[in-house]
Amino acid sequence: MALRLAPVPTTPVPTTPVLTAPVLITGALTTCVGLVALTLPAVASARPAALPDPAPGTAVAAVRGGLPSGYRDWAGVRAAQQPLSEAAGAIAAEAARTRSAPDGYAGVTVSLERRTVTVRWKGRVPAAVAERAAALRAPGTRIEIRPAAYSLAELDHRARALAERGTLGEGDRTHRIHRAGPRTDGGGLDIRVHATGPGAVSPAALPSTSGGIPVIVTVEEPPRPSAREDDAGRNGGIVLLSSGSMCSSGFGVTWPGKGGDYVLSAAHCGPAGSVWHTYRGARVGTVHDRDMVNDTLFLSTDGAAAGNRVWTGSGAMRPGQSTRPVRGAAHTFPGEYLCVSGSRTGLVCDVRVSRTGQYVVYPGGQRVHVNVLDHVRGALAAGSGDSGGPVFSVLGDGSGVIARGLISGNNGPFRNCSDGWATLYRCSSSVLVTDLLDALRPYPGMRVKTTS
Repeated sequence: MALRLAPVPTTPVPTTPVLTAPVLITGALTTCVGLVALTLPAVASARPAALPDPAPGTAVAAVRGGLPSGYRDWAGVRAAQQPLSEAAGAIAAEAARTRSAPDGYAGVTVSLERRTVTVRWKGRVPAAVAERAAALRAPGTRIEIRPAAYSLAELDHRARALAERGTLGEGDRTHRIHRAGPRTDGGGLDIRVHATGPGAVSPAALPSTSGGIPVIVTVEEPPRPSAREDDAGRNGGIVLLSSGSMCSSGFGVTWPGKGGDYVLSAAHCGPAGSVWHTYRGARVGTVHDRDMVNDTLFLSTDGAAAGNRVWTGSGAMRPGQSTRPVRGAAHTFPGEYLCVSGSRTGLVCDVRVSRTGQYVVYPGGQRVHVNVLDHVRGALAAGSGDSGGPVFSVLGDGSGVIARGLISGNNGPFRNCSDGWATLYRCSSSVLVTDLLDALRPYPGMRVKTTS
């Protein structure tokens, strides 16, 4: 079996597709980055004692720069991304309707720089998919179809098996897997591990679990677990408090078949039956259900209406907060630019989707299916207490947002941030996000609440 060991930068970079080598392992055996589930523990009660007034000058500043090549401002990026995102969603939906999709569909990516949607397919592309792609081509929307070595179903199956296996190697050469998922080009798997012994990465266990699929292994620091202050309207991005945690609300959803509304947050935030309040003490709801794989918690509003807006602007206890209407929901594709809005950190945009469909294993053993987002200039995007917060794209005309997912955790390196209470917490520029539509799929008929 061929084996190549080579150092990689602290932040992994895109690699040339490897379509023939049975295993490709590359890694630098140094501490670099980690994962955090963004729950803030040890909140004393659902109605904690008053915290200090926000420190002056702590409002989150807008981050400028980092624009994709060929754009002068972010309004131009939003306007160009909207038709590309819609085309990507339409092609993915057409592929899902195609009987042969599990054998061939390898994913869709978006490039703002090239104004292109790229469809990856293993083998012959079905006529319906090719015709749909051709019909979506328009000025400013280029559609291309490229071959892939493996289907998304093949890669997802192997990634899930590796995440469940949990380790590579044996004895003092063991490395624990904390993330596994498909590469965006359909050429293999991307695996992140941390050392549990002094030895180097061992490929000995790979053939039985990777099925001969090329694998890139990167060694990283091990993972760690990780409102606005009051909103009786149960909108997205508010502070949520329970007896042991502080998290953020995501989106309001309605389930007509069950006759009720729900507020979403992150499943790791609290157990079933726990009751959650806003910072000021208004009751938001009770945990009705949790989807651990998609890290989604469903708060029953006990007959009240869930909100159809999300908070933007600064984080809790800071000036400059506002809300925007939710206009719809969509899946996320590599290459898109999104915004995150946790209750503690506040609105941060210019966050680019670098990976989708990754399996992350948190310290307690929770295995979560996530997308990986990285800020284009390395600005801090999320931290402790932001779990469950909304992730969205902004419509080209700025009239509203499209719901994409929920904040689950983040990658390092980590730094200290100061919140509106002038307290420090850990945050980073890389965010792990669950896919909203994937989380709603097990609940037929459930949909995001919108203003239109």
